[in-house]
Amino acid sequence: MQKLQTFDERNKQKAEICAWFGRYDEAEDIYRTIDRKDLALDMRRKLGDWPRVVQLIEQGAGNDEELKKAYKNLGDYSAERSKWNKAVKYY
Repeated sequence: MQKLQTFDERNKQKAEICAWFGRYDEAEDIYRTIDRKDLALDMRRKLGDWPRVVQLIEQGAGNDEELKKAYKNLGDYSAERSKWNKAVKYY
């Protein structure tokens, strides 16, 4: 509860609560509504949702360096599952 009090906006608090309960899409929608794509990107990155991280970056939430890291993580994810054709595409 104390962490929630550090958020200055009510909508940020709502988004954090949604994320806590696993309602990630709802949390992302709230972040995007208050024009905080950076927070949506951070949440997806922590979850390891690399396809969504790439989408958010392509929508203007990040930079080229972050996009490179996301593609590398997608490549690693694919390689760990022996999906070599996908891994090569991402690397």
